Amino acid sequence: MSFISTIGNSKPLLPAAHALLDSPSPPSTLPDPSLVVVRVRVLETLVTNIFSALSSLKGAYMQLQAAHSPYDHVKHEIADKAVVSEIRRLSGLKHSFLERDAIVSGQPVDYGERQPSRSPEPTSNSQSSNAYDDALNSFHSEIQKKNAELESMREMLAESTRHREKLEKNVKRLEEWIVREVAPCSFETSSTFDIGGPTPLLLESAVHNAYEVSKAFTKLLLSLMKAAQWDLDAASDSIELGVSYAKRSHQKYAFESYVCQQMWNGFENDSFYIFGSLSSVLDPEQHQRECFDEYMDMKALDPLELISVNPDCVFGKFCHKKFLQLVHPKMETSFFGNFEHRNQITEGSHPNSQFYQSFLKLAKSVWLVHRLAFSFSSPASIFLAPRGSVFNPKCMESVVPGMEINDNNELAKVGLTVMPGFRVDKFVIKCLVYLETLDRSTE
Repeated sequence: MSFISTIGNSKPLLPAAHALLDSPSPPSTLPDPSLVVVRVRVLETLVTNIFSALSSLKGAYMQLQAAHSPYDHVKHEIADKAVVSEIRRLSGLKHSFLERDAIVSGQPVDYGERQPSRSPEPTSNSQSSNAYDDALNSFHSEIQKKNAELESMREMLAESTRHREKLEKNVKRLEEWIVREVAPCSFETSSTFDIGGPTPLLLESAVHNAYEVSKAFTKLLLSLMKAAQWDLDAASDSIELGVSYAKRSHQKYAFESYVCQQMWNGFENDSFYIFGSLSSVLDPEQHQRECFDEYMDMKALDPLELISVNPDCVFGKFCHKKFLQLVHPKMETSFFGNFEHRNQITEGSHPNSQFYQSFLKLAKSVWLVHRLAFSFSSPASIFLAPRGSVFNPKCMESVVPGMEINDNNELAKVGLTVMPGFRVDKFVIKCLVYLETLDRSTE
């Protein structure tokens, strides 16, 4: 059988081709352009409304925070309602978008997780309620945080109030003393001194200034010791052995104590034992006037200028004596590598170094207190707090506030005297002490 006859006997092909061409084509997967435009516009509107709602929610939340500090019930209630309103608004935007999107796409509305026997409205309320609960929990946490901050501020206020009351008591005590002691003696004072005269408050101011200058000089000493790689633990123990410091940084008070010990030693003598003098005995009033005049003259002078004009004056000799007592040879050579300061002082001159000029400021502040102390009819006396004595707030002050009570809830004991105290008649300038809070009886 030929190929042609095979074709001729086969079924016709044209009807099958026509059937293939006439069959319906599958639906197109490309979206309708008009629907895309509508959905884009719906999304744009949604985003705009969300930003607006979030901005309003932020403003309402800030108002709610402001209503807590200080707490204002009316403002808090208004802000709370505003926050809830904005949360509900966001929930409404969500459901509005779902409905519009379903309408555009021709599909049923999907409100999220399906819950049997519940209509979309209760689901919306439930989601809104959950959002509100979350926001409310966040607000409660914020309130607790603010309450903690408020409690801390109350404690700080109470501490400030106690400090203020203490200052007020001191001021009142000074005012009473002035009325009782100073005022009746005003005429006598004016007759003794041409312009003004010594007062306990003036002495207290001079003592305070001397301590500030002493602290600055001690800080300089410590910096030189550190540069020379001194063992500060051993050095502080050599000043006062066995002091229990609450912090390592408190060792600086041992060095402040050392400086004060050297500088104030001999204060009870009218010339710091530099030379013997009978002027205070032969003519006490004349000696008092001379001391006060010297105080007034020196107060505004630069100590370097003073000793440059008259190197052999009593103040110059005082500087020589105290420098040699304060800066021992080992200290000087470790700081400067030589004995240049000591050699010049031994020869009767004054070094021109920055270190010696800092020392001169300290020497001047101590000398001014001494001159003022011997200007009173009864010279001011100096006192120290013995090591181990119980803290007495009437004549002592702790250099570290809050250490007045030890670990056993008892008055702490003195570890060392940092700055001496002074008495003028009944007026007391408290000594500064470092207290040990550790009870050694339990060791």
